[in-house]
Amino acid sequence: MKKIYYKDADGNKVILSVSDEVATAYKEERQKMWREDAYHAYYTTSLDRIVDLGHDFRDKTANPEEQLVMIDIEDEHKQQMGKLRLAFRRLTNLQKQTLYKMFVLNMSQLAISEQEEVTQQVVNKRVKRIFSKLRSLILK
Repeated sequence: MKKIYYKDADGNKVILSVSDEVATAYKEERQKMWREDAYHAYYTTSLDRIVDLGHDFRDKTANPEEQLVMIDIEDEHKQQMGKLRLAFRRLTNLQKQTLYKMFVLNMSQLAISEQEEVTQQVVNKRVKRIFSKLRSLILK
């Protein structure tokens, strides 16, 4: 006969005298449960525990309605950029160079006109035609 200890439903310690076979089976079952608990404790983590450790991943500013609006805005932006890329392909090399000088090299219309040895009015009209052409191609 061996004695085993366990806690009842109220948390009170209970001592039972059982046969050697029952004590061995009880011990094996407890070890099995302990291994399972240890496995789950090692390989899983509750989100509450993560927060308790100070790692709060919640986005306090997240608003589902705002997120849906942002998705719509991003989709619309992608569509507009696709149209703009197609429209750029329809520009002449001179028009592309003018836009490159203005927006990449950050040159003024006056600087472009001096570089190309034309009047500023010529560059100004060219820019207006470029924007007009892009606008018409994008809004199709």
